[in-house]
Amino acid sequence: MKRQKKRMLKEHVLAPPKVPASNPYSTFMSLEGVTVGADAAKKWKALTPEQQQEYAEKGRNLHALGLQNREKWVKTYHPLEVYKANKARKHLKRLGGGKKFDVLKDPRMPKRPTPIGAAFLRDQWNAGTFINPDGSKMPAVLALKHSRDLYEKLSAAEKKVYEDQFAAERAVYKKAMAELFGDISKL
Repeated sequence: MKRQKKRMLKEHVLAPPKVPASNPYSTFMSLEGVTVGADAAKKWKALTPEQQQEYAEKGRNLHALGLQNREKWVKTYHPLEVYKANKARKHLKRLGGGKKFDVLKDPRMPKRPTPIGAAFLRDQWNAGTFINPDGSKMPAVLALKHSRDLYEKLSAAEKKVYEDQFAAERAVYKKAMAELFGDISKL
């Protein structure tokens, strides 16, 4: 049953072009056709710092070009196809096993509304609420717990500001999704 489900989901997963790593050593290995091992490491160490810097620059350029190619590739598909592929990728990730399926980033997709708790946390973080007595910033996990407690203590009017903000963002998101996909009730 699980195999059949995986097989069915893999049919919907789009295979994006690979983006080369920006690591100078990896760039050296791929451009020079060197195989991994002690011999490759010796060749890399024999290079001058200027040559290594040159491979670092080539790596950054190849990585940027790969990202551009991936973005162009995503735009060759309808947003609905990318959306369905991402749903399949997320489901495969939950089922586990096999290769890693990351979500495809589509710049045409509207930004999801910020949840109420996350908006409150962001505002409090930017206001400097989560500062320890020694002046350092509080770890994110503690700040999240503290933020939850602070939100509970807010008055109904103060909570309504965040709820209204979320409702407005959600309406804009739903409208944008409807424009992009048509009937969103079937998604």
